[in-house]
Amino acid sequence: MRSVSLAARALALALVTTLFALLVYHFAAAKTASAADLRLAVIWPSGKHAVLSTRALRGRPVVLNFWASWCGPCRREAHVLRSAAEQARGNVVFIGVDVHDATGDARSFLRRHGITYTVVRGNDAAISAYRVEGLPETIYLDARGHVLARTVGEVTARALTANLARF
Repeated sequence: MRSVSLAARALALALVTTLFALLVYHFAAAKTASAADLRLAVIWPSGKHAVLSTRALRGRPVVLNFWASWCGPCRREAHVLRSAAEQARGNVVFIGVDVHDATGDARSFLRRHGITYTVVRGNDAAISAYRVEGLPETIYLDARGHVLARTVGEVTARALTANLARF
C-alpha cells in the first residue's frame, strides 16, 4: 500500500513538472515569436488605397493597437496613443488595427480623436497571429518583429511610456 502511494506521488510530481515546463515554453515562445507576414488594407488616412505588409515594418520598433469604434476602453485610450505616436514620430511606428467594425464608423472615430498614424483593417489572421485576447490590446514589436510586450485592456500613459522605453 505504501509503495503504491509513493508511486502515485512520484507520477503526480512528474506530471506537474511536465505541465509547468510546457507552460513556460508556451509563454517564452509567445514572447519571442514573430508573426507571419500579413497584408492588411489601409483604412486611414482616408483615400489611401494601399495594403500594408507587416514584413515591411521590420527594421523599426512598432506599436500595434487592436481596437474598435464601439469599444469604450478604446475610446478612452485614443488620446494616450495619439500623444505617444506624435512624440515618438520618426523613432517608433504606430499602427492601429481596427477589428470587427464598419469602415465608416472606424473613420469617424479616427477623425473625432485626431489620429494621425496609419490604421489598417484587421482580420482573423491578424488576431490569431498576434494572439489578441480582447479589445483593446496593444502589442510592442522590436525591430525584428518579435513581440516584446503587450498591454491587454486599456493602455495608460504610464504603461505606454514604460513599454516604449524597451525600444
